[in-house]
Amino acid sequence: MNRHTALGAAFVVALLAASALVAAQFEGALDRVVPITVRASRAGLLMDRGAEVKVLGVTVGTVRTVAPTADGAELGVGLFPSMADKVPADVTAQVVPLTIFGAKYVELVRPAAPSPPIRAGAVIGGSRVAVEINETFEHLLGQLNAIEPSRFDLALSAVADALQGNGDRLGRLAVDLDGYLGKINPSLPALADDLAKAPPVLDTYAAVTPDVIRIGDNLGATGDTLAATQLGTFLLSLTKFGNQSAEFLGHIDQPLADALQISRPTAGLLADYSTMFPCLFQGLDLNRQLLSRDQDSGLHVDVAVGPGARPYRYPQDLPQIQPGTGPSCHGMVGRR
Repeated sequence: MNRHTALGAAFVVALLAASALVAAQFEGALDRVVPITVRASRAGLLMDRGAEVKVLGVTVGTVRTVAPTADGAELGVGLFPSMADKVPADVTAQVVPLTIFGAKYVELVRPAAPSPPIRAGAVIGGSRVAVEINETFEHLLGQLNAIEPSRFDLALSAVADALQGNGDRLGRLAVDLDGYLGKINPSLPALADDLAKAPPVLDTYAAVTPDVIRIGDNLGATGDTLAATQLGTFLLSLTKFGNQSAEFLGHIDQPLADALQISRPTAGLLADYSTMFPCLFQGLDLNRQLLSRDQDSGLHVDVAVGPGARPYRYPQDLPQIQPGTGPSCHGMVGRR
């Protein structure tokens, strides 16, 4: 083999090696990653190699392989070494789409209390795949196959007849419903707060329910006791007494009213001089105390001769009646 042939063969080998390196680089075979496996019931439509793997919306790796299995699919995931320590070992996986018809990506969901970082070779099982449009159509097709076409046609005809000519009413109903919802929506936070406070109140009601039932049983026993003690006879006699009292008061109502009317001036006079009654009793008690101070019992009277009284003069000695004056104790109250 001459020199030119050897150079040509070396060029071909170098070209093949460069092509293999380019293909490996394109496939990501030369990238440094932390490999893990995600097991799911299925891979979902539009899930292919290169799909993103995210945690809290941040891309932490890519899907490197998608392989079907007997019970679903296995996704070979390569985590970026700089992001692998941000992924806990006890994450769960969800295969979700960007849009209803868009490509899928893998969302790793962190738990409330994350564990240490995930290691190479870890397997995430029980992953959830979002419902896809083809699955919805499949379920709908199953429902339609289970329905008899004639009955389905009758149902649709009945709905069409009910809706015919009622477009304006339906529109007003939708507008009214929107208005109601607009008024209810501001009250939803208060309703949520009330619902959050409801369990302690219901627990309190549940705690007092046995006592309420016991009270009801006791009231039933009390009712039976009253029924056994001829309560009806007592109420009947009370009714008779009320009827007789009403008849008696009906006969004396006018005389009683006349007597009260006649006694009003006397009662008014007694009311005006009512303040004198305490003075009278206090004066009697004061006299009793003064008489009891002497050792000898009896009444002692001292008689003395004095100058005569000044003769009556008119009009200086006329009685003086001033308005607003009434009965007075003249210093008797509180005196001892």
